[in-house]
Amino acid sequence: MIVAGWVFPGTGGTIAILNNLVEYFSPEEAILVGRPHLLNDEQEWPSHLPKLHHFTPLLPPKGRMNKWRRLLGMKRLERQLKQIAKAEKCTRILSIFPDEFAMRAAYNVSKELDLPFYTWFHNTYLDNREGYWLKLAKRWQPAAFDHARVNFVMSEGMRDFYREVYPDLKFEPLEHGFVIPEVTYNPPAHSPQGKTKFMFSGSLNASCMDASMRLFKHIIANPNYELHLFTRDIRYLDEYGISGENVVRHGFHPLSEFVKRLHEFDIMLLPHGFEGGQTEAEYRTIFPTRTVPLLYSNRPILAHSPPHAFLSDFLKKRDCAEVVETKDTQAIQTAIDTLIENEERRNQLIKNALETSSFFDVNRIGKKLKETLFKK
Repeated sequence: MIVAGWVFPGTGGTIAILNNLVEYFSPEEAILVGRPHLLNDEQEWPSHLPKLHHFTPLLPPKGRMNKWRRLLGMKRLERQLKQIAKAEKCTRILSIFPDEFAMRAAYNVSKELDLPFYTWFHNTYLDNREGYWLKLAKRWQPAAFDHARVNFVMSEGMRDFYREVYPDLKFEPLEHGFVIPEVTYNPPAHSPQGKTKFMFSGSLNASCMDASMRLFKHIIANPNYELHLFTRDIRYLDEYGISGENVVRHGFHPLSEFVKRLHEFDIMLLPHGFEGGQTEAEYRTIFPTRTVPLLYSNRPILAHSPPHAFLSDFLKKRDCAEVVETKDTQAIQTAIDTLIENEERRNQLIKNALETSSFFDVNRIGKKLKETLFKK
């Protein structure tokens, strides 16, 4: 039984990752349980996939009372998970974070039914809580880690971080899996003609805001550059003054449509926060999901990411992006000049990025997960 806070139908990152992953399981091997992210949605769950169960705890309104209502609804959630686990004859439970309430409910059910328990953390937990919720996390996180046979985490960076804190427990990287298309190496033959088109995609939030705005403002100050934005977060663009003749706002595109347009642009932007509303642990360990389609875009990546962050180390180790690890805009410009003028460097980065993209193939991720879960 795979337990997640939010499941299909919906468009969130965790939901998309889950949808990719369960393609690797047959209906006899797994079931998926969680709250529907979108209500009254007409999409149908494909019949060839593992069975999808929607649990129905109190659906909280948005606002500051959200977490309290979900905490009070946990007993009801546990009863539903227990009933589903028994009815489906589940033999083990995989709980996915971010959602401490679903995770804790799955933890309690696994103990009550004496079922092997596994976690999969997509973000850090305790390190991103405060007040009462920090007190709760100080109990819930170590309990879940200690009870789990294996704690999966979404990157090698997060694995290394948790191994420092919990040296006696088992952590294994289980990266976000994607259906990687067969892409033939086919970069542009020459330097960009006309205006150089930079592309950004994804959410604008505390995990990347400062780096994003530093890149955006530097780019739009040059009339020879053009900034293309694929994001829903229009209010931040307005707030920071990211507008003008050389700014094109495309809004949100589903991944299948988005990847078809990647060839239209010259340089892919990958900003990662240096500072802001996230904790140091989160900035150190986070790995943006939007990195993966950029790797198979057949275009060079300009990453603006702090030193010692796992993302920076990952990209440099595989030499698949031009990485700027300082806030100095002259360093940003030097990297841009390299990608525009140095064809040999540009093409080498693209080749390395295509090779690196296979690391996130959902078939590899799914195989690793199944081998671990079903190990005799």
